[in-house]
Amino acid sequence: MISTSNLPLARASLADTYGQAVSDIRLSIPMLKTAGATNTPSLVSRTAAQGVLARVFLTMAGPGTGDPATTISLNDPRYYDSTIYYAQQVVNSNEHSLYTAKQGMTFPDSSFAYIFINESRQITNIKECIWEATFSGNDVASQYPVTLQGATGIFAGPPCNATSPTDYGIIGTCFNAVNVPKGVYDLFGNGDLRRDWTICPYYYTTVKAGVTPTQPSDYNRSNYPTQPHEYYVRPQGKWRREFETIVPKSRFSSPESFPILRFSDVLLMLAEAELMSPTGNRSDALEKVNMVRRRGYGFPVNTGNALSDLTALTLNDIVDERTRELAFEGHRWVDLRRWGIYDTKMRALQARMEADGVNTANGSHGNGNQFYGGMTNRTMNFRSGYQYIVNANSSDKFALLPIPLTETSTNQLIVQNPGW
Repeated sequence: MISTSNLPLARASLADTYGQAVSDIRLSIPMLKTAGATNTPSLVSRTAAQGVLARVFLTMAGPGTGDPATTISLNDPRYYDSTIYYAQQVVNSNEHSLYTAKQGMTFPDSSFAYIFINESRQITNIKECIWEATFSGNDVASQYPVTLQGATGIFAGPPCNATSPTDYGIIGTCFNAVNVPKGVYDLFGNGDLRRDWTICPYYYTTVKAGVTPTQPSDYNRSNYPTQPHEYYVRPQGKWRREFETIVPKSRFSSPESFPILRFSDVLLMLAEAELMSPTGNRSDALEKVNMVRRRGYGFPVNTGNALSDLTALTLNDIVDERTRELAFEGHRWVDLRRWGIYDTKMRALQARMEADGVNTANGSHGNGNQFYGGMTNRTMNFRSGYQYIVNANSSDKFALLPIPLTETSTNQLIVQNPGW
């Protein structure tokens, strides 16, 4: 018990910290309502807690960095079985499933895309999205006097830096703050519909000739150039403001919700634990990964398909599949640290950038204009962007965040994390 009489406190061990987290979540599970009873992913349901607990156990089980000073994992394979147990609880609840509806539209022809389109349209999806940070409204639409607007759509999606209220009210301003390395683009196989939704292939240009714009289709779009170093300017595209239904659109806020736990994540966690556990079901692990892949290719998720299915499964397959399925949803940093390959992956990115000419090339942004992210007829020196980020972050110190100064300055028993 913590009280003013036993302060300050020294840092608890990693094992004790995880033990407290596990105890708290376990205690909460029987107190929580089912997903069907909450009927919204904005509230923590019983299966949300079980899925998060599976994630905690998976992190505990992983190899980590091997350095007690920087690891986030306990390197204890026994916890893979705990991961299996709680992930299986989510699956067996029958409250969740992979979203497979295409909603009858020719673009995009991908049920995967509609997970994120629904988040732009304020459509609740508790089957796929088990838990999410829910946003709604914006700061200009008068029909939403009480709003919980966010900024997901402002910083992720097809670039549009329109300054006219007419233009940004129709398309939605997006400053394209997240660009994608070509190595991520190349991870997607031929026919994988997730690629061109996760990584947006186009940007907005001008209003179509002779048209008074009233909808996003009244604007011209151009595709990004395709030289190796030019792929690095492509933005992530999971959330696209053109699909928002709340109008007029704001230049400074957006209603897109953000997933914290999706059912596909649970399936991939279950597959990883079954693969890595000494007693895991390897065939079930392969099937769970293939279910996620089939949806990504647009095939029925419960029917084998040679175009999408893997025939064998390794940990590297799961590393890559989590990238394809969950890119830009906030998991990658923790995943890389759990596997103990953060620095390795950053160094590999640096080498790939050099091979693609990114470290020396000035990559043209194409024939952009006022809507193209503010990059009108300019070039970008990639060394000052990607190269700097890779060099600056290729260090074990980034396996942990710094402890805030407010804590270290008031508690002399707290020792700062290495490198900070």
